[in-house]
Amino acid sequence: WNGAAIRAQPVTLISPSGDSSIQIEAVEVHAALRPLLSGTLAVEKVMLVRPRLVLVRQADGRWELPRSSAEQPPPATSTRAVPVDPSTASNPAPGQDPPAAGGSTPAAPSTSASISIREIEVRGGSLQMTDRSAAPGGSLALQELNALITPSTGRLWGQARFAAGPGKVSWQGTIVEGIQLDIEPTT
Repeated sequence: WNGAAIRAQPVTLISPSGDSSIQIEAVEVHAALRPLLSGTLAVEKVMLVRPRLVLVRQADGRWELPRSSAEQPPPATSTRAVPVDPSTASNPAPGQDPPAAGGSTPAAPSTSASISIREIEVRGGSLQMTDRSAAPGGSLALQELNALITPSTGRLWGQARFAAGPGKVSWQGTIVEGIQLDIEPTT
């Protein structure tokens, strides 16, 4: 591999109620180095290793999606003030004036960056969906889920096995042209 790779493990996102979640054993991001010189993050592949996705549709019809901890307010016990010395900080603390003209903090250059992702691969995942919006409700559980997504074209491919019995499902197509879904019962 001729580029940079980053691996985060494990990764967990949880909905505010705790009903929906995604737990990923590892997330690997592979990016090309040369485009970084021109301000482009060219991601060759994002690989999700053994993700476990639990999605719940609430009784009011709203799908509750997992969120990153950055989108949720921090717990009150984790909040504390940190003193900042403006003479050594690159940015002034809130409520303080920036350094005077000719001070030690230069103006930030104007930059614009772009990000491209060639493909997203899901390897060995599982999906559990529960719908509480209708009586009697319903659920779907898939395991051994493998998928490949090409964001630039919208192309999707995947396959999985039903968790609650024999059979498998596969899909392929594009978001624009449509997706073919094949369900194969096995005995």
